[in-house]
Amino acid sequence: MGKAGTSTRQVSSVMMVTGGFCISLGVMVLAGWHTQNVTLIQVHPNFAPMSYNAALLFLLIGLGFLAVGLNWPRLTMLSGALVATFSLLSLLQIIFDVNLGIDQSLYEAYIKTGTLHSGRIAPNVILCCLFVGEALVVIHSRAFSGYRPVILGIMGSLVTALGIVSFLGYLTGIPPAHAWGNLAQMSIQESFGVIVLGTGIVAFAWRDGRPDGSGSPRWFPLPVGVCMSMVSLGLWQAFSVQERLKIESQIQFEASNLKRQIITEMEARIFELVRMVRRWEFHSRPNKEEWESEAWLTMNHYKGYHAIKWIDTFSQIRWVVMSNGNQTVPTFDDKPLEPQIMEEMKDQRKVVFTRSIEVAPGDTRFYAYVPMFHNNTFGGFIVGIFRFQELFEAIFPENVATDCLIDVSDGQWEVYHRQGASSQHDIRWEQTFEVDLYGITWRVRMWPKSTLLEKHRAYIPETTLLVGLGMSILLALAIHLAKKARTHAREVEATSRVLEQEVAERKRAEEKVNKLNEELEKRVHERTAELAHSNAELEQFAHVASHDLQEPLRMVASYTQLLARRYQGRLGSDADDFIKYAVDGVTRMQGLIHDLLAYSRVGKRQKDFEPVDCEALLEHVLSNLHVTVRENDAVVTHDPLPNVKADGSQLGQVFQNLLSNAIKFRSKETPRIHVSMEELGSEWLFSVRDNGIGIDPEYSNRIFVIFQRLHGKAEYPGSGIGLAICKKIVERHGGRIWVKSQPGKGTMFRFTIPI
Repeated sequence: MGKAGTSTRQVSSVMMVTGGFCISLGVMVLAGWHTQNVTLIQVHPNFAPMSYNAALLFLLIGLGFLAVGLNWPRLTMLSGALVATFSLLSLLQIIFDVNLGIDQSLYEAYIKTGTLHSGRIAPNVILCCLFVGEALVVIHSRAFSGYRPVILGIMGSLVTALGIVSFLGYLTGIPPAHAWGNLAQMSIQESFGVIVLGTGIVAFAWRDGRPDGSGSPRWFPLPVGVCMSMVSLGLWQAFSVQERLKIESQIQFEASNLKRQIITEMEARIFELVRMVRRWEFHSRPNKEEWESEAWLTMNHYKGYHAIKWIDTFSQIRWVVMSNGNQTVPTFDDKPLEPQIMEEMKDQRKVVFTRSIEVAPGDTRFYAYVPMFHNNTFGGFIVGIFRFQELFEAIFPENVATDCLIDVSDGQWEVYHRQGASSQHDIRWEQTFEVDLYGITWRVRMWPKSTLLEKHRAYIPETTLLVGLGMSILLALAIHLAKKARTHAREVEATSRVLEQEVAERKRAEEKVNKLNEELEKRVHERTAELAHSNAELEQFAHVASHDLQEPLRMVASYTQLLARRYQGRLGSDADDFIKYAVDGVTRMQGLIHDLLAYSRVGKRQKDFEPVDCEALLEHVLSNLHVTVRENDAVVTHDPLPNVKADGSQLGQVFQNLLSNAIKFRSKETPRIHVSMEELGSEWLFSVRDNGIGIDPEYSNRIFVIFQRLHGKAEYPGSGIGLAICKKIVERHGGRIWVKSQPGKGTMFRFTIPI
């Protein structure tokens, strides 16, 4: 109870300190807005300011935390509901891109941040405030009493993670960590504030999850793993955005250079044509050789020309110089300019480019017309003919935008593409710009090669994500194992105390047990000696009794048989029956005594075991039973039998008893008996199977008891001791015997002999 009370007081102190911090932060920023003290709002000029509404939310959250510490549930739930509602409305504004008028309803923001909506709370701050507001409601809500610690722990870990990601963004100079797109950014004050709030919520959940005040909650590894995972995801996203911005900046730089390159190179070529025209205008028409030489020098110096020609006022080609050195006048598929354009060129004396003209497949050209005047009299055009492919190969040498793919279009026609450019590219990186030159517009598309992307790819985002998630799992697992080890240590300590008591009691008990054991061993030894002596006397008595009874029984049998021979039919029928009964009883008594004597001899004989050939032993038994086998037409077969270590005479008695029973308890069919053997590990398994009348499984144990019979003497003769002798012999050899049978389906006796 003391531990629980101390823990509660500590958590209350934490909640009140957290609430006081939030109130101080909110009041400080509100004061900064009202006094126009920018330092209180924006810690550094390069950092984001804390909005007015965010300061109000922190003030309300601080009141809620103070209410938790003072145990004022109504104020806690009221402040939580207000914070959650305001945060939800702000979040809806961002999701649906609407303006509900709550951003600057209380105070107009005078610090411009360059974001879409001035004065709006950052989306990550909104999420944190929404989680905190819901947590304040859950703290005193009965609906979540069973799962409240877990819910609060997860909410607190999410808030802490968002604050850590933003704070690390400021420390490492990575704006995407605290700025989501072009929306408002989380300020550094808000980053530190939400870390404190999240920690406070987790602290309350910690206390709430262990009412006895001891140990750590069972669920604690979950919020730790969630926090670490969210931090990893946030940093991965920030690094990914930072990397993408870096690549986009490089591509934009390349695009700007490329556009400047196109304009510069084209202006240089047109300048040469204009220079030729101005020379003509100032010095009159040159001779043909001089003009052709100048045109040839121009084409040789500025690559990309296909030809330069002079067209007179009647649109007739007068002079022409080809880039391949051919001075003959070729036949051009020129498309004449529209008369209106021709007149504008004469009036305004401006240069005009034609649209692209496909002369042949793969040969697309355009024409640059430069009007020429002499003494204000129109003298025709100097025309530069350019092939797009050759021109742009000259403008884009190998050292220009080497890591980019480029294609140029004139209207709907693609007039140039750098080798390797393809329509199959990642549209995310494509940059498109237009170049306006002398009445036409070329559209240029460029995108980076994989080499450029690889140059700027540091694999930091993926590494951060994998390492962060791995650390999350390892940390959560370490906390779980540490908690488990601590719990185990406490259990071991408690068990040790119990064991110490038990050991002391056990020592006392062992002393008593030792004394009792000594007495018991003494008694057992004495009793064992008595039993051994008694068993020996019993066996001796059974042997002597059965042997000594033979002589009186023989006398009774002899005189009873003598009476039967001399006085049969002379003393009446009753006397004859009585004499018959007496003779029969004496005969059966002799059989019982003989069998009992045989049974007692099994245990008395201690002949050493020696190798026995079971094949020869079985043949000897069958010769003893030759008459019985022949009279019953029995068929006895057997598998190859091994040599075993046993008492040969006793093992033969087992075979003889089992075969005799198989013949005796025959069915109406011809008796068929089969003896088989198989090796089972460390013992031989013998089987004697017949097709006789069978035995009810109910009596499978009874038949091995001495003098137990299942049939009457008149039906099947015998003393009921044969199977008991078999059992005693097999057990003496260290084996076991059993039967498997069903009435009318034959019987199989099985017994084992150790190898």
